[in-house]
Amino acid sequence: MRSYLSLVPISARVHRRQSRMTRICIILAVFLVTALFSIADMWLASEKDAMIDKHGNWHILLQNVPGIETELVGGRSDVAVAAWCDAVNTDADKDYYIDGRKTAIYGVEASYIADIRNYPMEGVYPQNNGEILLSEDAKELFGVKVGDSITLNTHAGDLGYTITGFYQDDSEFNSMVNGICVYVNRDTFNHIRSLNGETSASQFYIRFQNENRLKKTIADFKLKYNLTDENVKENMAVLSMLGASSNDSINQLYPLAAICFVIILISGVFMISSCMNSTVAQRTKFFGMMRCIGASKKQIIHFVRLEALNWCKTAIPIGCILGTITCWILCAILRFLVKGEWADMPLFSVSVTGILCGAVVGIVTVFIAAHSPAKQAAKVSPVA
Repeated sequence: MRSYLSLVPISARVHRRQSRMTRICIILAVFLVTALFSIADMWLASEKDAMIDKHGNWHILLQNVPGIETELVGGRSDVAVAAWCDAVNTDADKDYYIDGRKTAIYGVEASYIADIRNYPMEGVYPQNNGEILLSEDAKELFGVKVGDSITLNTHAGDLGYTITGFYQDDSEFNSMVNGICVYVNRDTFNHIRSLNGETSASQFYIRFQNENRLKKTIADFKLKYNLTDENVKENMAVLSMLGASSNDSINQLYPLAAICFVIILISGVFMISSCMNSTVAQRTKFFGMMRCIGASKKQIIHFVRLEALNWCKTAIPIGCILGTITCWILCAILRFLVKGEWADMPLFSVSVTGILCGAVVGIVTVFIAAHSPAKQAAKVSPVA
């Protein structure tokens, strides 16, 4: 035997029944944190996907900013996607029609449809003048297909276009205004706008490469280009899911999660410490014998702490597995029974965040909880 600490595995096997309640407490603490943070992680993932589908996959948009600056912004290495978007008649209050249907006209770049909005599309982006992209519902409404011709009625006269494709957008909005949306390239859009004497506020959408520390990235971005809050609009729905929103009410959710973490940690410390104190009291003779053969108080303290941490080798994996399985069950219940906003909850996904939080709670809780029992064991007299 090289040191007293080499007795830890042997002692753990001999006193396995005595330490059962302590191991159950560790498993319970790890299980609660793993389950809680895993289900929160699954919810955040599903909400993020839902927000991207509804609001678009972008972080900020620039408005009322000179074009030369936005061109420079689009070339930055930390910008993943940048795309222009102009629009007229988005409120369907002007006389733009296709076959009697009110029409909103968007002038965009290809990356806006493919990367910012992620619209499923049949056909191709209208790259040339005289080409147009229609919303998916227009195919059935007008009985047209890719390659057919269609006429846009405007104030300044009728304009003919060739359909290059159809995209799936917000059909609910189209139903509300009893109209459709069309997309053209920016040159075609500028031609329509100038022909009808329209003005529109161009918007420049940006998605950054790295989603970590987005709040700081956006703040530095505004500072570098001397932009105001009026120039920069945040995608609150998406940024809130990434913890980068400037909305204080949304940011309050994260301290709440931290409070839950601390509550479980404290509860675990009290439970485990109580169980370990009971175990130490039952093993007074064992620690007295160790003192008799030369073990110092410091060595006894190290022994008790290491023995407690040794229980984590089995308790933490069990707690993480139980927490993950519970998360799967809850996700399935929310998805198939509750439905509604929970209908997109992922199934059988493993949350790395939940498992790491569970493991950290297990180790930290045991380390703190072992402090009092270790000191109690060190006080045992060598003649016990």
